[in-house]
Amino acid sequence: MSYYPLGIARGTAMTERRKIKGGTPALLAEAGFPPRLSVDSVSARVPTQEQYTLLRLPGDLPVLRTLRTVYSDGDLPIEVTVMVKASHLYELRYEFTPE
Repeated sequence: MSYYPLGIARGTAMTERRKIKGGTPALLAEAGFPPRLSVDSVSARVPTQEQYTLLRLPGDLPVLRTLRTVYSDGDLPIEVTVMVKASHLYELRYEFTPE
């Protein structure tokens, strides 16, 4: 599930239940809010009963919850997304550059 600031989303296709050509990153960029940085916070936890059923989890497996915040120019948050995934189907990869 994704959330957008109302001041940015109002009057755009983001408030409608339909696909957006080019996706929300393209729409945000066209509106003057180009995505510049995405920050993910990932945690593992016990699934809710609903998640256990919807994800068809085979046994007592944790889920991965990702909270993603996308920022535009001036560190303005333009999108927040919450994703829950079956932990046994995904691998996390991180890359770091020495500073």
